[in-house]
Amino acid sequence: MLKCRRYNEVANLLIDDLRHLPKNNAEIVLRLEAHFDYLNELKKEGLVAGSTALYGSLALMYAGLITAIYCSEYQNSELETIINTITDFITETKKYYPLTFEYDYDFIKNNIKR
Repeated sequence: MLKCRRYNEVANLLIDDLRHLPKNNAEIVLRLEAHFDYLNELKKEGLVAGSTALYGSLALMYAGLITAIYCSEYQNSELETIINTITDFITETKKYYPLTFEYDYDFIKNNIKR
């Protein structure tokens, strides 16, 4: 069972948290780490698909965000763009998550060119 309501709750929590990050770099990193705690909680609740849907992508996006935060070349507007991209991604997953088991993965694997 997908537990879409719970998935949306966690997705909304992540989005809200990203929109209200602290200003201190170390605190931002701690906050982002806490997001993975939320995803691990989903696994413990039996929502493995929900955790998996976000975990790898967020790890990659958060790595980019942390790099940008610690790089003095980035301006606040650029950081906001990165955060907006991440929140847009999470928002999109809420649309597609309920359809997870509707895709024919064998068809995709056998017919979509790499």
